[in-house]
Amino acid sequence: MQFLISALSGLVLVAVATAIVYQRNKGKLSVGKSYLKGLLHLFRVMGWMFMVWGVLFVPVVVTDLIGFSHWGYPWWSIFFVFAFVALGYALQRLMKYIPRDPDWNNMFASKKE
Repeated sequence: MQFLISALSGLVLVAVATAIVYQRNKGKLSVGKSYLKGLLHLFRVMGWMFMVWGVLFVPVVVTDLIGFSHWGYPWWSIFFVFAFVALGYALQRLMKYIPRDPDWNNMFASKKE
C-alpha cells in the first residue's frame, strides 16, 4: 500500500510539473515536450535538494565524529554525506547542460551538414 501511495505521489508531482510548464508556455509546446521539460526541472530541483540536505547534515555528522554529540555515526559516514552532496551537484549540473527544448529522438543523432 505504501508503494502505491509513493507511486501516485510521484505521478502527481510529474503531472503538476508538466501542467505548469504547459501553462507557462501557453500551449506552444506539446504535452510531450512539456513533460520532458517538467521532468528535467524536477531532476534539477532534486539535485539542489540533495546538495542542501548534505551541506546541512555535514555539521551534524562532524559534531558527532569529534565528540560534541553522541548520535552514534561511524567514522566513515562523513564520506557518504560528501558523496550525497557530489551526487546532487552532478545531477544539478547534468540537468543544466541538457538543452532547454529537449528532443530525445534527435538529441544524440549526428548532425548532417
